[in-house]
Amino acid sequence: MQTSINEKITFIMLIGRSLHKYGASSDRIEKALEILSSKLNVEVRCFSLPTGIFASFIDGDTEQARMDRLDPGKINLSKLYHVDHIVDLVTWNEITIEDGSKRVKEIQNELPLYNNLLVTLSYGLIAFAITIFLKGTLLDAGFAALLGLIVGFFTETVKEERIDSVSDAIISFLVASLALLLGSIFPLNVNLITLASLIMLVPGLMLTLAIGELASQNLTSGTARIMGAFVILLKISFGVYLGYQLVKYFNIPMLEAQLGSPSLPIEILALVLAGMGLSLSFQARKQDYIWIILAAFISFYSSAILINMLGVVGGYLVAGTVVGSLSNVFSRVKNRPALIFLLPAIILLVPGSIGFQGLGFLFDKNILEGFNSIFNMISIGISLISGTYFGAILVKPRRTL
Repeated sequence: MQTSINEKITFIMLIGRSLHKYGASSDRIEKALEILSSKLNVEVRCFSLPTGIFASFIDGDTEQARMDRLDPGKINLSKLYHVDHIVDLVTWNEITIEDGSKRVKEIQNELPLYNNLLVTLSYGLIAFAITIFLKGTLLDAGFAALLGLIVGFFTETVKEERIDSVSDAIISFLVASLALLLGSIFPLNVNLITLASLIMLVPGLMLTLAIGELASQNLTSGTARIMGAFVILLKISFGVYLGYQLVKYFNIPMLEAQLGSPSLPIEILALVLAGMGLSLSFQARKQDYIWIILAAFISFYSSAILINMLGVVGGYLVAGTVVGSLSNVFSRVKNRPALIFLLPAIILLVPGSIGFQGLGFLFDKNILEGFNSIFNMISIGISLISGTYFGAILVKPRRTL
């Protein structure tokens, strides 16, 4: 039985909504829909934004337009894998488009692999690991994990429409205040544990995706996403600034603290915990845990070695090339979306924390350091994205995901 043009369009738009919902960037969505439409013998002109998808489908002398208003997506690697696999089955003619549409809708209606409790736990694991990467002590890491759990609890559990628009600022204010109070009791690196515990709120990946969209000439989407990231950074920085000012007002003395020098076993443990935390946070399948942990190791050690050899910009450029090419090798060998390997690797390299520190300098009226940090954030983001593009040239991707 021949499939109608309307069934094909419905399926294509359903795939577009799914990719958007599960964290794909606008340039990847557009390219994926163009390739899918070509395989289904449908001509399409697609325009994706962080909050919607517009598409025009041409069938002979008639043209149909479709529009979907969508909320910004959240990364879900398990559902992204299943949707990607369904697209394969449809384009290989192993299932019909109607069956493919039913399966995608079933995936959309499924509960996440991990509940709020496990996702909250991932915030603590990642905060612990980031503290170790930033040369914090084990005491710093323990308290950062505790504050990370608090961030995860409020982020994943407390949902109030009245405070959603300022929730990042409120959480940041609470965490900064608690970090300073703890710093008056224990010898903690307060700034370090504040950053580590808030790292999952800092939109570093969002900034990097935005730079990638701008580089691929998705100017509207890239501009919208980068402005959204800066607004989130402003809210977080403002919350931290208020917390610091409140504790400063009461003149609470801080105990002196020293930076640590983590041993190799502690560093390896931190990388494993970071991989596990990212797996839980990104809702990855258990079969992908080992690859996400491996991506974390390659990302961390390649960037450390290359930055030491080539400087910051050159190091991030080559590190981006390494993870970009290896993610495509992973996709080809395992027949899975490259994003499963690429996103966890990139998130350990993204410069969001530098932007957070830069805005902190600006709030303290240290204009020169503030703009210097923001410029470094942008240059690192450009280096990373350029590196992933070079990686795609070295190893041709299996598909856009």
